[in-house]
Amino acid sequence: MNDMIKFRFKTRTRSVNGDYRVFGDCGSKVYPESEFKPITDKAEWEDGSCVVMYEETDKVCVAAFGMKRGTKDFSNRPIIFSFCQIFDGADKWGQAYTAFKCLISKWSEAEELMRSLIKETPKSEGRGENVSFEQNVFMKWLQEDRGHISKLLTVRPNKNVEISSLKEEIALRPENNCVMKWEEGTDKFYCFRNKEKKSSSSDIDFSGKYGDRWGNNGSKRRNKGIRKGRKIFGRKKIVWLSVAVIVLVFVGGFFVNNSLNKAAYAQAQDTLKKVEQQLKLKNDEIKKIEDEIKSCKNVFCTALDNAMKNSFSDGFDAFADRAKEANSKGLEAKRKLEQARKDKNTLEAKKNDLDQIVNVTKSNRDEVREKTATISEVARNLDVSVENAQKATEVLGDTIKDLGNLPHDTSASSHSTQR
Repeated sequence: MNDMIKFRFKTRTRSVNGDYRVFGDCGSKVYPESEFKPITDKAEWEDGSCVVMYEETDKVCVAAFGMKRGTKDFSNRPIIFSFCQIFDGADKWGQAYTAFKCLISKWSEAEELMRSLIKETPKSEGRGENVSFEQNVFMKWLQEDRGHISKLLTVRPNKNVEISSLKEEIALRPENNCVMKWEEGTDKFYCFRNKEKKSSSSDIDFSGKYGDRWGNNGSKRRNKGIRKGRKIFGRKKIVWLSVAVIVLVFVGGFFVNNSLNKAAYAQAQDTLKKVEQQLKLKNDEIKKIEDEIKSCKNVFCTALDNAMKNSFSDGFDAFADRAKEANSKGLEAKRKLEQARKDKNTLEAKKNDLDQIVNVTKSNRDEVREKTATISEVARNLDVSVENAQKATEVLGDTIKDLGNLPHDTSASSHSTQR
């Protein structure tokens, strides 16, 4: 990744041939996907909306993913906007943290500003890349809430920080090689360390006791031992090993299944909690918009009454303009209310689906518990049966041994001699 590109963003156009591309210099330059993928990997971003901050090569990166442009592509899918700003210099942490804090506390306003600053430019205008973005205006806005920072604190991995606890004079930074991340709909951000990909080697040396990976040497030694009649395992050990393997396979399978169900149940509950938080925020947004509509209506009615009362005075035009402005704001607020209600319905549908998933995984978990208990009981009964069989075998062996020690019957031989 070229860290000389201070600001880069990734989005798409609505044209049929449009696809997500990486842009720089207000959209005048286009870069390959490799200039954005390391940022995505570092943030461990796959879906949703989030903001991250981390240090790389003595520079600080602040990136936001999944900002909604309010438009859809040719397949009627929402188009999203992602960007990354690189900060360097003596005040890099103060500037980076100010931008990070502004994004997580004013996410909706940041999306709205982004929509007003991004434009799709026809190819006929000479740009040829179809997208332009006023990045300087956007970054200036992210620094508007900059206060006097007198202290810099380090956040360690697995540490959650509540947004409401942030102080103006303190800037936070993630520990070395860590990432600070906030996800939309939550009131906390957290610090984590990137997952390291472990390399695996297929050329493993199996020589020595068991021979090499083609079965040489070791297999010869084992075959030689068998030909000489050496006992590898006793008969009794084989029986016990077989029983142990069978029990472990059944019981282990159910325990693994139980663990998987627990993980699915926990994940579904976590997702459900996030959706419920998003739904609460959306309800708050709807109430706020309804209050705004009510306020605009009151302003409109008051201005209209004043305009009618002063119809032949100089103030008529001013009252009329105020009524018109209030009406325009009311219509815009109604449009926002309609979109917010649609989003609320979508979240409610998602919540209902998650409720069903949680109930199903809970039912599966309970069923696995019952089966595990049954298998454990079967295993105990099997142990008792094997022990009884072993005792019966030992009694049978003793009986055979006693029969072998009985004196031979001589009546037949004496009868033959008399004849």
